[in-house]
Amino acid sequence: MSEFKTRAYQHLPKNKEHVHLLSDPILFKQLSEKIAMEKQFNNNIPMCVAASSEYLLVGNSIGELLIYDRQTQEPRDYFIEKGKDFQNNAITAIAVHPNKQNYVLLGYSNGQIVLLDLNDLKKSLKVIKDHHRSVKIENLAFCETDTKANEPKQEPSKPI
Repeated sequence: MSEFKTRAYQHLPKNKEHVHLLSDPILFKQLSEKIAMEKQFNNNIPMCVAASSEYLLVGNSIGELLIYDRQTQEPRDYFIEKGKDFQNNAITAIAVHPNKQNYVLLGYSNGQIVLLDLNDLKKSLKVIKDHHRSVKIENLAFCETDTKANEPKQEPSKPI
């Protein structure tokens, strides 16, 4: 098992950047023998995987986000968005904020997007339900803001 962990983790970033592991089907298949062997998924299908510096995040076919410790692969917690719009609605995309890795975006098969704080799983921070109605979210990303773009432009100085 330790050989498996070494092989799987050599592909994961050592810095604070995240990686969307579905882009590497071999790693997705090998990601965690331990997680797959546990009956955590029952009849649920893992749909997408992401990693932060601390966690492995697995979205499944019934809308659960399963959160595992990255080093030990032990279960840490889970999240299910409340509401009838999210019942049996698969999580199809996960994005981890590159600087504040406790912030995670979840994309769902029926077009919803949820912003979540992994430090407070009681309630999501933001839910977008109607913008992408019935369109599967396949990819998500956090965008950096350009602080200079928000500053007022200065007029060039005129010669005296």
